[in-house]
Amino acid sequence: MPKISIVLTLAWLAIVFTVPPRAAYAERVSCGTAKECYENSMAKLQKALDIVEAQRVENERLQKKAAEMEKRIVVLETRAKRYIDNGDGTVTDNSSGLIWLKNANCFGVETWDKAR
Repeated sequence: MPKISIVLTLAWLAIVFTVPPRAAYAERVSCGTAKECYENSMAKLQKALDIVEAQRVENERLQKKAAEMEKRIVVLETRAKRYIDNGDGTVTDNSSGLIWLKNANCFGVETWDKAR
């Protein structure tokens, strides 16, 4: 029996300290007539519905943003696969098949006559 009373006491303390009695009492007092209770309840319901609607709108916005980001990722992945570093100072463009020097001035400054 002592174990049950301890558990019940702890449960009662948890309830007492998690639900402030003044707030519960204030709710009952602010709701004097049936009409006032109805209006108060409807106002709270409308506030809750407004919050739900705001969350729905925000979720839609975030879903659109996520879809845009997915498209960007696909584009960036495609671009990343287009150019391949050959590891020898050149880069291959997979779209055109051309091989480019990473350092355009790797041979130093040359005159036209000297370069021929």
